[in-house]
Amino acid sequence: MKLSEILNSEEKKIISWYPSSGLDFRDLLALGQKKFIYDKNVFANELLEFEAIPDLFIHTDNAYDFDNWPLVDKGVIHQDEETVYTISSTEDIVSEDDCVVGKFLKVKLESVLLEEETSQDLLFLFYDNIDFFKRQVLKNNLSVDFLVNIRDGASENGGANYSLKMLEFYLGKMNTKYLISDNFGRSPKDITQFKEDTLMMEAITSAQNKPVVLQGLKEWSWSEFGAFKGDAFLMMVHHLFNPLNDA
Repeated sequence: MKLSEILNSEEKKIISWYPSSGLDFRDLLALGQKKFIYDKNVFANELLEFEAIPDLFIHTDNAYDFDNWPLVDKGVIHQDEETVYTISSTEDIVSEDDCVVGKFLKVKLESVLLEEETSQDLLFLFYDNIDFFKRQVLKNNLSVDFLVNIRDGASENGGANYSLKMLEFYLGKMNTKYLISDNFGRSPKDITQFKEDTLMMEAITSAQNKPVVLQGLKEWSWSEFGAFKGDAFLMMVHHLFNPLNDA
């Protein structure tokens, strides 16, 4: 299957992107249900309900490639006391020059947190995060409705050089509706690190990159991955009128 056929499809997809995901699949469970299954909204005595849920989950991590892909084509990939994640089908994703750049997975979820089993579409790409952001999100004006900004990759252009919190400068451009972030008090590195990158600088100053306000909705325990232990923050992204560009 061609990557361009998925990302450039005329059919509008609600996309969730998890850069530097590793083999963490909990976003499929947490964000794949209309009602947030973990706890109540901090501002109301009812379950939080998403306006819409993803129909395509995208994970990017260049720690893996075709030769060192660690998962089975079919079978259980994760099991804990509450949930079982099972791959029901796998298909290679190829670039325009027919190089394998990822896997398209059908993942079945069975959980005590769900009323019935469900299935999610997962596009796992062997991409550097910033490379994916520039080549696919910015160049193709790809909307990222959910951004899971939990882990900073340690690859050449990942967290070793850039904090992925810099992606939050582009929430307006990506038309992001919900942001999931950890350690939100960390300051993103100055965007001037990209001052020589025309694409990045044009995107951040474009009229489409409207200012946003983040509304905190929920805090919950997300990760048990060593140094990544800590709470996640679920926020709704409100896009504002920009008097300089919208007049």
